[in-house]
Amino acid sequence: MVAPALMIAGVAAAGRIIRALADHRTSAMETILSVLPRFLVAVALIGVPGTSVSLGYSAIVWAINASIAVAGAVVGLILNTSFLSGLRPGEGWFTHVYGVLAVASNDMVAVVLGGIPLLILVLYAAFLMIVRTVMLGFCVVTAPLCFATAVFDSNNRFFHWWLDLLGSVLLTPLVLGI
Repeated sequence: MVAPALMIAGVAAAGRIIRALADHRTSAMETILSVLPRFLVAVALIGVPGTSVSLGYSAIVWAINASIAVAGAVVGLILNTSFLSGLRPGEGWFTHVYGVLAVASNDMVAVVLGGIPLLILVLYAAFLMIVRTVMLGFCVVTAPLCFATAVFDSNNRFFHWWLDLLGSVLLTPLVLGI
C-alpha cells in the first residue's frame, strides 16, 4: 500500500501545483513552497518503499503497544485489588473464581448461575478480540492511503472514519479489561 499511497500524494501535490499555476493569483514559487512541505510530510508519514523509514507506521506500532500495555496494567491493578488477590501460585484465574463461588455459595446452583454468565462473558471477549485483530489489520494496511489523503485534505471523511476506527480498536483491550 505504500507505493499507491505515495502515488496518491504525488498526484495530489501535482494537482495543487497545476491548479495554482493555471489560476495566476499566486506565484509558481509560492505554490511550490506551500505544497512541497505537505508532500514531504506525506512521504515521511507513509514511508519510502524498500526502507524502514515510516513515521506513521512507527506511531501506529507505538500506539498499539501502548494500548496493550495500559490495558494490561489496568487489568493487573483491578485483579490485584479484587477477590483474585488470594490467588495461589500455579492456580488459574478461572479455577480460583470457580472455587471462590463454590466456597461462598456451598450450592452448585449458585456456581452454575455464576459460571454461565462468566463463560459467556469470556467467549464474548474472545470474539471481540478476534474482531479487533481483523480491524487492526485493516487499519494498518490502509494507513498509508489515509495518510496520503489526510496530508492534502485533513477534513476528508475517509480519514476521519479511519481515525475513529483506529481509536476504537486501540481502546478495546482497555474496555474489555475493565
